[in-house]
Amino acid sequence: MIWKGRPGEVAALGLLLDRTYAEVAEAGAHPHRLDRPFLLGQFDLWDLHLLPAVAAAAAPVRVRGRAARAVWRSLGARARPEHGDWLRAHLTGLGIEPGPLLDPAAGGTHPGTAEPAGPGAGRLGTLAVLQQRILKRLSGMSDLGRLRRWELAAAGTVCAGLGTETIRIAGGLGGTARRERSADRRLRALVEDGDGWTRAFLRTAAAGIDDLAVPEAAGVATPAPERITVGNAGRLLDGLDFTGARIRAVDGTDPALIHLDLRRADRDREAICLIVLNVPRFPARPDVPPDGLALAGSPRIEAGADDIELTIPLAGGDWTVRAAAGTWYAD
Repeated sequence: MIWKGRPGEVAALGLLLDRTYAEVAEAGAHPHRLDRPFLLGQFDLWDLHLLPAVAAAAAPVRVRGRAARAVWRSLGARARPEHGDWLRAHLTGLGIEPGPLLDPAAGGTHPGTAEPAGPGAGRLGTLAVLQQRILKRLSGMSDLGRLRRWELAAAGTVCAGLGTETIRIAGGLGGTARRERSADRRLRALVEDGDGWTRAFLRTAAAGIDDLAVPEAAGVATPAPERITVGNAGRLLDGLDFTGARIRAVDGTDPALIHLDLRRADRDREAICLIVLNVPRFPARPDVPPDGLALAGSPRIEAGADDIELTIPLAGGDWTVRAAAGTWYAD
């Protein structure tokens, strides 16, 4: 949709949601640039405010602006400092003065509340709840071991422009019946369009939504962690390019998790690798700076019947970890 003139408080909510969706898509396409804590902070804000934002757009015209301002004040009250800056930059970029919207002292509902609570039942409600479920699914990456690049990419594809469109449907003319028809058409398009990976992700995210059936993505194998064994240790590195690879994080003790940035040579794109190892006594770990620690070559994996040895070449020498068991995820 093309907005004519300066968008108001209601439209700005949909555009903000689309900013989150665009950052999700960017993280899926370029996972080396992923700012996981910042994106998780956005998910936390939307967990509380996505349904109220849609409800504000669907409210009667005479109270719609007041409902949207309540959502903005709640966003401002709950945002951490870096996300407060993000909200202000968004509003300023739209030509909207952020102070009156984000300052709880400006009036309206109590800080930390965002009323009305949700868009209610019906197809519009389902469209809103589906997006909330999608972001909830992605928020699982607060546990680094659950970070999945393919899910970020699929969610970015599914949700592209969906925030603005949902707000438009919610606030459209023609009454409830027309609104419901528009929401139903959008839901059917989401379910029917896309490739196998986007459908597989949508089916997982939509689980438990009673009035939304997503067909199974038959024959689609989405990337998943593999248990490291004698039989597969030699092929786990196949198709991976470690030129310029970096350790992004080393987390935990038993199990321990090693997060690598690398490339998929077989698909010519950025990739990540998550190695989870059961290590009762973890060796001294390298000091990983915020921008990562460069590898000096390709890792080596040796697996026996009862143990695994992972060696990662670094500029200061090899770093070797021995483990009783482990898993490998590269995508």
